[in-house]
Amino acid sequence: MNLRITAFGQSPKLTIRERAEKVFALHKKFCDIVQLHQWKLYNSKTIVIDMRDQSSAFPEIYKQVKKGLNAKVAKPIRYQENDIADITSNCWFYNLNSKSFNAQYSIGYPSDYFPSILMTIENITDHVLFSKETIVKISKLFIEEWQPYTLCVTDSKYFHDLSKASEFHTPWTGWFTFLSNDLKQLPKNLKFKVDELATGRVVWTTDEYFSVDNENHVQNALELENIFLRAGIRI
Repeated sequence: MNLRITAFGQSPKLTIRERAEKVFALHKKFCDIVQLHQWKLYNSKTIVIDMRDQSSAFPEIYKQVKKGLNAKVAKPIRYQENDIADITSNCWFYNLNSKSFNAQYSIGYPSDYFPSILMTIENITDHVLFSKETIVKISKLFIEEWQPYTLCVTDSKYFHDLSKASEFHTPWTGWFTFLSNDLKQLPKNLKFKVDELATGRVVWTTDEYFSVDNENHVQNALELENIFLRAGIRI
């Protein structure tokens, strides 16, 4: 079992500093849920941040969010903290205490064609730390804070090896999938459980903890994926 929580959506136009503030605020709330606060940042060999200490953690997150924007091109743009960049900012967090699960937040410039925000918690292998209740809390946090088009909790093996989705714009399936009210509506009389939220709905393929080794779980996920395709539900 190797689960991942992934959400896609659109970001408003944000300055570099606003992007960093948004990442810090969301990741801090995620840390409070799982009660794990110390992290390494991508490409950092020595720096460990503690999300409980904003004065030391935020400057490092800001550096990470800004990193890569000032690429070595013919005429590089030296983005400052109050600039609105048209390049995507990425911030990866690697946890020190729990089997190397990690978090990624990407924020880009609004687009009519592709999602400009991505949130992912991946390499989830600890059933105790990431209970069903905890995964639901994290998912609701992402939905409430960043209003994505879609969010899915799925198994990495299912997504890479078993899913039949052939293109990026079909919502992912697995354990459960959130669809915002901005997307095309679901067909009526689904056999799957649907939870109604203020901003959309969550479709469950099983009430059990999703496992790619469970044939019924996999078949339900594939069936829901086919429903999305036939109904023309796209992000």
